[in-house]
Amino acid sequence: FHQDKSIILMYILNLNNTLSENRAGAKAFHLSKMMKSGYPVPEGFVILSNAFDHFAENKTELSPAFLNELETELKTIGAEKYMVRSSAIGEDGAENSFAGQLSSFISSSQKEDIIAHIYSCWKSYDNENVKTYQDKTGKQLNGMAVVVQTLIEPDYAGVIFTRNPLNET
Repeated sequence: FHQDKSIILMYILNLNNTLSENRAGAKAFHLSKMMKSGYPVPEGFVILSNAFDHFAENKTELSPAFLNELETELKTIGAEKYMVRSSAIGEDGAENSFAGQLSSFISSSQKEDIIAHIYSCWKSYDNENVKTYQDKTGKQLNGMAVVVQTLIEPDYAGVIFTRNPLNET
């Protein structure tokens, strides 16, 4: 939005906001939808793809505005540990999931640790396995958002893939 003829960028949105899949990635988008529908989703926020475009691709330092937004979200959530997760644009599509191709990290609540893991998620966008997966599937990622959520330690966890029994898709 514009204020006093200067542009104020927003880099981070809480998962309880309405998110755009094109800016937050499918993972963050669907986590937000589940949260709004009352499902028990760990608290968190998403670092939008414009932050990746600005800071990672251009190799610039994180701005004071970004750091302020990050500090505000971390104080609001107040978790002891976080999960820092990729949410690339195009990562979790209907035809391809990119499951296991991009990185996620367990982090302490220290801002410096979280920042290091954000950079590591951004860096995973250029991993050789990601390039190979894109070449094999013909599906391309179009930027990188990062989800930061309260870490839960479940008794069981996993991923399930299903098929439609009527047309096997």
